[in-house]
Amino acid sequence: MKYKYNIDMSSDNSLSLILRQVKPGSRVLEFGPALGYMTQYLKEELGCVVYCVEIDADAASIASQFCDKMIVADLDELEYWGSQLGERQFDFLIFADVLEHLRDPWNVLTYSKKFLDEEGKVLTSIPNIGHNAVIMKLLLGEFDYTNLGLLDNTHIRFFTRKSVHSLMERAGLEIVDSYESVLKPEETELRQRYSDFPNSLQKYLQRKSDSDVYQFINVSRKKTVNSTEVNNYVNEVNLYHQASLKFTPDFQGETEVVSLPSNGGYTELSFKVVGSGTEQLNILIDCIAPAFLEITKLEFLDENNNLILNWFNPAITESLLRYSEGAIKLPSMQTRRFLILDESTQIICDFPEIKRTKGIFIITLCLSEDVPTSIAGEVNGISELIASQKNEIASLIETHQLKEQELSEKDARNRSLIDELTGIQEVLLNEKDELVEKMNRAEEVNKVLVEANLEANALVNQLLNSTSWRFTKPLRVINEYNKALYRKSNSALKSIIKPVIVKAENSKTIRKAHGKFFNVMRRTPEPFRSQFKKTYYKLLSLKTKIKYKPEANLVTEVNTSEKNEYPLVSIIIPVYNNVEYLASCIDSAINQTYRHIEVIIVDDCSPDPKVSTILNTYKNNKKVRLFKNEHNQGISKTQNICMAKSEGSIIAFLDCDDILELNAIEKCLEYWGPGTKYSFTNRIHINEDSEEIGRFSCDHLPKDNIFEDHLDVRMYASHFKMISRDVFLKVGVFNSEYDGAQDYDMVLRVAFHYPNSAFVHVPEFLYKHRIHTNQKSIKSNDKQKNMSIVISDQAKLRRSIRDGVFHKLISFIMISFGKEDQTLQCIQSIKNTVKIPHEIILFENGSSESCVSFIKDHIEGIPGVKVIYNSSNLGPAGGRKEAMKYATPNSYYISLDNDIEVTEGWLEELLVRAEESDDIGSVTCRVTFPSNVLQFTGGYEEISGNRVQFKLYNINKSVYDLSTLERYDTDWNPVGATLFKGWFPEVEGYPNVYEDSAISYILRKSGKRLVNSPNSLLIHHHIMFDEERNKKEKEYIRFRYNPQLMLRSLAQFYFDYKLIIDDDYIYSSNNIDISKLSDQEVIETFENIINTRRTVIK
Repeated sequence: MKYKYNIDMSSDNSLSLILRQVKPGSRVLEFGPALGYMTQYLKEELGCVVYCVEIDADAASIASQFCDKMIVADLDELEYWGSQLGERQFDFLIFADVLEHLRDPWNVLTYSKKFLDEEGKVLTSIPNIGHNAVIMKLLLGEFDYTNLGLLDNTHIRFFTRKSVHSLMERAGLEIVDSYESVLKPEETELRQRYSDFPNSLQKYLQRKSDSDVYQFINVSRKKTVNSTEVNNYVNEVNLYHQASLKFTPDFQGETEVVSLPSNGGYTELSFKVVGSGTEQLNILIDCIAPAFLEITKLEFLDENNNLILNWFNPAITESLLRYSEGAIKLPSMQTRRFLILDESTQIICDFPEIKRTKGIFIITLCLSEDVPTSIAGEVNGISELIASQKNEIASLIETHQLKEQELSEKDARNRSLIDELTGIQEVLLNEKDELVEKMNRAEEVNKVLVEANLEANALVNQLLNSTSWRFTKPLRVINEYNKALYRKSNSALKSIIKPVIVKAENSKTIRKAHGKFFNVMRRTPEPFRSQFKKTYYKLLSLKTKIKYKPEANLVTEVNTSEKNEYPLVSIIIPVYNNVEYLASCIDSAINQTYRHIEVIIVDDCSPDPKVSTILNTYKNNKKVRLFKNEHNQGISKTQNICMAKSEGSIIAFLDCDDILELNAIEKCLEYWGPGTKYSFTNRIHINEDSEEIGRFSCDHLPKDNIFEDHLDVRMYASHFKMISRDVFLKVGVFNSEYDGAQDYDMVLRVAFHYPNSAFVHVPEFLYKHRIHTNQKSIKSNDKQKNMSIVISDQAKLRRSIRDGVFHKLISFIMISFGKEDQTLQCIQSIKNTVKIPHEIILFENGSSESCVSFIKDHIEGIPGVKVIYNSSNLGPAGGRKEAMKYATPNSYYISLDNDIEVTEGWLEELLVRAEESDDIGSVTCRVTFPSNVLQFTGGYEEISGNRVQFKLYNINKSVYDLSTLERYDTDWNPVGATLFKGWFPEVEGYPNVYEDSAISYILRKSGKRLVNSPNSLLIHHHIMFDEERNKKEKEYIRFRYNPQLMLRSLAQFYFDYKLIIDDDYIYSSNNIDISKLSDQEVIETFENIINTRRTVIK
């Protein structure tokens, strides 16, 4: 239905702001509840009695399940729905985005007031027709209605701030509190931009009041009226306000209440007194402040009307008449005049004889809400005095706060010093164990180094003793390369191993050695090239294991949790401005009672120079590590950078304007168990002055299904949250496209991939969440709401895919050339992880008889697998082209190498990524070798003149490196681990390499985007990691790395796209020194290859 929303109570949107005004257990009358999204919250979360009036019968039938009574009626038909409510009274009337849909909102609001309790409130949210987005449309000569928003096609009335106030005034209501939701013109559904208008007009629009206010949210109450005259002195009755006088003979006696007119004449009131338990008479006047009060008579008569006491008699001491602080006495000779500043003002008349006297107490007074002009000067003088006194008080408070802060800082420094000394003591006590552990690691490294050197020596000897070296000149050149390789490999190995032994996280030397090693290795022909790569990756894998120490192999489970009793907790703080609150935030982190912490702070290029000044004061703190982005990247990417820089097995999240309780980490860890992955607490809401303004607790929530609970834009598992590091390796890092709603996206991803038992609620208030006007979350509530709806829909899509429901058939395309057992392993991993309808097209590309026999015996009978046999090897591209002929048209095609193994949850993330946009053409996965060294997370190109190099994102990085989990658009996607949405382009002339680059170019030229899915992890069991298979699969290696076929692929790419692929290995394998050839000479070589091939084909 049209008005289907979800409520995010953790943010400050129009709906949550209204709901926060409602007290639990209240009586609520909700107008226009639509599908009951607010009704359900009022009933189930706040325990309210809820009545509703809704015009749409279909919507009412849905919402009725959440309310005590549903009335289906047009709100403009007052008597119809009013008669069904009878005499019922309510504590709150709610008009959430309703009044603008009515023909006569003034009449409806006035009439509905009869059902409001005297102390009740009216809660309204109304869109602002004066928003700049509407003004800009009008300036363009446009006033087009939209399906939702400011120009909703069902709006009948339109309001600005002034007309909203007028609406309330006419209805007999007064606004007691107000809020706003803010969106810039380009963020609204009208999508207007200031840059489309002249500069002078831009400045005018931006200076206009309420220019970016999207909705007005108001809290109003009744303006009471006096329906009858009090006496003959009353000349006028105000329509909206009512005052009252309460008379008590003493503080224990019975109270009489009399209504008073405001802005009226003088009123004389008399009260019978029959004796008192005290020596006082007490008068309490309730009115709307500020007001003016004049008392002309204050007397006590006996039962015979004889005057006993006149409190205005100059002979009576002033001490017999006293007033509360809210009544400021003004100078007067004959009467008593007061400026009333409080809504309740007390007048105490002392009368020692009252205990034994009976009589009549008489008071004559005039009450006005308009301060007379004659005392304006006095009022101004008094106001100035009050302001001066307030300033003096504020100065004293500020001085007191500074002293308190100074004492607090000294106390914090002392605690920090104690923590450091305690930590040093603990380090010294554990030094022996650490030294033993280092020695064990060194022995392990040395053992691998010896094995690697032996293997390298064997390979070099094999090459040096080969027959071809003695007879062919090209191989003598190769021999020289291998001599250089032998020398440089030893140097590279030492440069890799040494820093691993000394300090595993020192990667600068490793990267340098990596470059030297591969400069030689890529010029070495097969099979030696694969063997050297294998040796190198073994060493790189060793370095990864030492640094990250995973508990389990990545194939089965990714887990980096430390098993010791005191895990390192990384508190990450992304910073952008907020200088007023930054220091208190950081201090709350570094002064935690739990000692095993590090604080990672990344400044997201804050424009305020004071940020750097504040951060520099912490640069020498051993617990703190400071970083700064070169340019502003937004909250999500900055959080991801923080996490990548951190080393803790648990990551805690702290916003730079919020505060942690000093025992927050310690308390959370008390609830953290072996299976815990995500903990969250209750929180306190504070204002700009760090004063508590509210609390949010999860104690009453069931929490028995975190995933389902958080669907439809509901979120409670938020601040303060701590997440196990290994969670991000499984579900990915924060999505920068959802800045402002990234936490909601993350909790849904975690809840999908992990059981409910992985979540722990800490039932304590450990986090102070600051709410202030500069918060981005407050300024973009509606944008957050729209993003949250998309996020919730994506979570539901994940769930559907896991449950076996998807709108497209998935066709897996696999080419088999040897490696038959790995082919079976790949198919089995697909069957174990894919629940939606699918087919597997296996093209047998001319393998040996034994391989074919294995496929027939072990694979052909698997349900959903279709095997096509071919007598000769058509190459990867040719094989895929033939396989596509047997796939179901218009499917989603997933091309996988047959030595790939897929992991749990890979497909859900891959398809969700693909469905993000219609212009996405292909999505590639994150692929790792069994050694936990990444092969790629997508591809990019570097073009210089006519030459292009195709490179891989994150190649050779550790699979545990969180920086490799970022999402981005790619230039090309490797074809062996990629999804294609409904179209798999055919290419010709690429027998063994660069087929994927050609396919990617075709997709890009047709307007399609190429993206990666870093949460879809695949393991590539490459032949170089299996020594026995490497020996058996000689035919595979011969064809896969055939120099002439590779060079033909380069020639075809130039013929198709006029770009020369710069690949030293292919050229050197064909005895071509590319560095000595001009572009024209390379092109001529390609033309000869293409022409020769055409001649052969003819």
